Amino acid sequence: MPMKTNLFQFRLQSSFVWCIAVTALACGKGRLIASATGADEREAKNSLGMQFVLIPAGEFTMGSGKDFNDVPQRKVKITKSFYLSVCEVTQAEFKQVMGLNPSWYAYKGDRRPVECVSWFDAAEFCERLGKKKGKTYRLPTEAEWEYACKAGVEWMAATGPNELTGISEFAWTPSNTLTETYPVGTKKPNPWGLYDMLGNVYEWCSDWYNDIAYRNAAAVDPTGPEQSSNTLNQGGKVSRGGSSLGGGMNCLRTNRCTSTARNAWTPYARHRSVGFRVVLEKE
Repeated sequence: MPMKTNLFQFRLQSSFVWCIAVTALACGKGRLIASATGADEREAKNSLGMQFVLIPAGEFTMGSGKDFNDVPQRKVKITKSFYLSVCEVTQAEFKQVMGLNPSWYAYKGDRRPVECVSWFDAAEFCERLGKKKGKTYRLPTEAEWEYACKAGVEWMAATGPNELTGISEFAWTPSNTLTETYPVGTKKPNPWGLYDMLGNVYEWCSDWYNDIAYRNAAAVDPTGPEQSSNTLNQGGKVSRGGSSLGGGMNCLRTNRCTSTARNAWTPYARHRSVGFRVVLEKE
């Protein structure tokens, strides 16, 4: 059923059209379009088939100013452009690098996002991938993640279960799934051509979590606090984007599937709602 015309749809059609066109068949849905070695620096692909899009340097408003852990809102500047994986790391990609697939939903198909991976597992994946390819891969900072998710138009800035009319067009959430993950890239992308930034699985970020991190945070290329406010099991690492799984003690509700909602897990945690995507640093 087609989505009703709204402000987001207008912006999506009129902004960053190149990004959506380049990635339309990414993430295993068909023949890859982007070239890893072409003159156009706006996209890249490695030998694993992982697709990346260039996120430009810029400035944005971080936080919603509504939740206890994302106040106050503040202007944040990202001074260096970087490549971000178009999709969440899949089970197939993780297995190629790490030699195993730890996912709860492994039996559902390896084009689904890898999950049941700890923060340390994700960081090791980046390190091993970098050594294989002679490149620098890493987890995004929390600021980089939110900047890329908002994509210059604050399109998912609101909070609540109905923060965007037609959210089901863009995200797998507890309101439109059978409480499982789904193959990456099967929903519409955001304006910068990134799929599943909201829903499907939470995504690890590099930052330590702190409830009051925004109060004294750097305004330029912030990397988070030096330690977590949660001292249990050596503190917590930030995860973002919400997931498709709902209910239970984790309270993974649809209203966590926003660009600003912050969550944290111990870096040792392996949960079926948590995966990651990676940054490829621009040379």
